[in-house]
Amino acid sequence: MDGDGTNQSALNASVTHPQPTANDPRPYRLSQPAANFPPILQHATVPPGQNSNSTVSVEQSTRQVARDDASSYGTGPVTPGPFPNSTGYDLSHIVPDLFQLNQASCSLHSKKLEKKTLEAELAWELKNQERAKSVWSQHPSMSSLISTVPQIIDRLSILDAEIEREEIACQELMGSLQKTLRLPPPSFWSDTVAKIEAGFGEKLKAESAAQEDRITKKMQDEMKKMQTDTKKAQTEMRKAQAETKKMQAEIKKTLEEKEAILNGTSNASGENDTSDLRERVEKMDEELKKVRETVEYQSGTHKGIRKQVFDLQLWQAKMEDPESQAN
Repeated sequence: MDGDGTNQSALNASVTHPQPTANDPRPYRLSQPAANFPPILQHATVPPGQNSNSTVSVEQSTRQVARDDASSYGTGPVTPGPFPNSTGYDLSHIVPDLFQLNQASCSLHSKKLEKKTLEAELAWELKNQERAKSVWSQHPSMSSLISTVPQIIDRLSILDAEIEREEIACQELMGSLQKTLRLPPPSFWSDTVAKIEAGFGEKLKAESAAQEDRITKKMQDEMKKMQTDTKKAQTEMRKAQAETKKMQAEIKKTLEEKEAILNGTSNASGENDTSDLRERVEKMDEELKKVRETVEYQSGTHKGIRKQVFDLQLWQAKMEDPESQAN
């Protein structure tokens, strides 16, 4: 760290990044020889003369790969291991394409990381530019930092062009690999999906028809049951109405007898004793109260039955009218 909080060496290293050359020692370059394979595929082959189940060191595998040429793959027997054969199929003929694609993708990834780092440095520099100018005015020896921002911008523009070019190269390698593997075109998958959807559509249509039949039958059974319940409720309502009329007649008769006794008229036995008449009137009042309670209960039952009948008839009308069902 320098005095003003900047990492001068790291910044200069990122800004003065050397341009790629044929002798560039960095790994994963498209211009690299085919022998310098990435470490992720160092176990791709087993050296001749060794058992496929034996452990092969990284150094042995690396030396063997360095001796082999990419074109030699596909000419020998398929050997077990993490790659190329874990499915029982001979995939050795795609190893060169995979290695080249891996190199290209690694190079592209490293450039994207470098671009992200430079963008962060550029944002920091622009944010603290005013503070840095005051420092430069006090320390003229740090004026060389003034050119940092344009250098970062220049490097970012170069990285953008390289990233765009390498993304196109990766896409071309993917297309080549697809042809090598004889993968079906994208239209194959869309057609297959359409066929599957059509099959599911026919199946769903048949299931919907069967479900509609089941629902229709269930609704018909429910309607028959409701019709039976409606008839039963109507019978109970007529019975309740008859009982109510009978109770009302009893109330009327009892009131007439009570009025005759209170007016002093002779009853059926001709008794005129006041105490007996009082007891009889009190008894008639109790009976009258019970009858009125019964009538009120019957009236409430009558209302409940009428509401039940109305609800049943309304439900039945809705079942018979398809438009009301849709609403």
